[in-house]
Amino acid sequence: MTWKTEFPDFPDDDMPAMIPADFADTSWHNDACPSFTNEALGLTIWIDYAELAMREHPSGERFTLEPHDEIEPPAEHVNSDDFGDIIAAIDERRSEIALYLEQRRRAHIARPDAPFAEGDRLRLISMAADPDPIRPGSTGTVIAAPVFFQGAWSIPVKWDNGRGLSLVMPPDQAEKL
Repeated sequence: MTWKTEFPDFPDDDMPAMIPADFADTSWHNDACPSFTNEALGLTIWIDYAELAMREHPSGERFTLEPHDEIEPPAEHVNSDDFGDIIAAIDERRSEIALYLEQRRRAHIARPDAPFAEGDRLRLISMAADPDPIRPGSTGTVIAAPVFFQGAWSIPVKWDNGRGLSLVMPPDQAEKL
């Protein structure tokens, strides 16, 4: 394994028997211990020494699973001396990601009840919670299919004033021209 070049003194028997195959060695020469990352899951596993005296934090757990990036849905840290806990958390994350991706896939399916379609012209009646809203009465063109997600429509609009800002309905209101 490539971690041997970065951690020549890390004993073979300190490595768990099975690092998940889709985790790549991301260890670096100035890290305290080996790490393995799965970009798609947004997770990094850190593996510390089995011997407490050799650990960076002797009172800490040996294995850490942490998010390596700000991805959706957010991941949480897991610390344990049992690698089985880490594997269980990874499996749970795989399920969360699969559910999230399925929800996103379903949200992007064209729906016949969409308030607007790509190419429609509209006039804004009101824009509720945007810190820099489009002015009521402004006109624009829907530039992509509306997406229904978590109870609201997201409608991407290229406004005639040059701005691109989606409507979120509800609470925003607009009428078709």
